[in-house]
Amino acid sequence: MWLAPDRCDLNWATWSATRGQTTVMFSDAPGPTSGILLQTATEGRISITDDGVTPSNGLGATITLVGTTVTLNEGALVVT
Repeated sequence: MWLAPDRCDLNWATWSATRGQTTVMFSDAPGPTSGILLQTATEGRISITDDGVTPSNGLGATITLVGTTVTLNEGALVVT
């Protein structure tokens, strides 16, 4: 893995990627981008922020966990 300091503000984030563009980012930036992002080259990802946790397969399937609410596929099913 290599660090790409030119791709992010190192005052707020550490960003690293493989040659195949699998990415890991840790961010302390203020706002919704603060947290941890794991992402594959084909857009599969797991995002963990203060707002919640969202795994996505990059093909449209998502699970969003926010507070006591679970949302599947952008509102196709919501469990509270």
